[in-house]
Amino acid sequence: MNAHNPELIRQHQAHIARQARFNKPPAVRKPIAEDRKVDVRHMLPQVPAWKQKDIRFDAHCVTWKYDRAMFESPSGHIKRRSDGFGIPYSMMVGETRMVEIVIRRHLLVWELKRMFGMSFPSIGRLFGGRDHTTAFHSYRKIDAMTDAERAAIDTPVSPKGIRPR
Repeated sequence: MNAHNPELIRQHQAHIARQARFNKPPAVRKPIAEDRKVDVRHMLPQVPAWKQKDIRFDAHCVTWKYDRAMFESPSGHIKRRSDGFGIPYSMMVGETRMVEIVIRRHLLVWELKRMFGMSFPSIGRLFGGRDHTTAFHSYRKIDAMTDAERAAIDTPVSPKGIRPR
């Protein structure tokens, strides 16, 4: 320590004072005198009014949790969007190669990557065990489209328009 610098001397003295303050033993508390003790009466626990009868005021919470689990999971998103397209879930994730279904499957792969940030192997597994390169191809194909082209795909399937690939 530089003994000639007054600021360093002041800091050292403040440090020693802090150490003395923090290292002293805790003060001993005096016990409460017998005449000052409070008599505590024991009561039976009271049941709140809202627990006395069955009230379903949390139904909205239960519904929200169900919706969140169903629609905010990747598989729930696929199921919900498949219903919106009018395509059964089994066909959406299955081996069907109809053009009307395949292009919407590509759109769902693109949405899963954008919304959930999933990896391509995990997206491929959701769609019936497909390879990661298949999911990557789907993503790049839809990503190259304009917003107007994507909006044109994002419509329900017409029964007459389904044709094999």
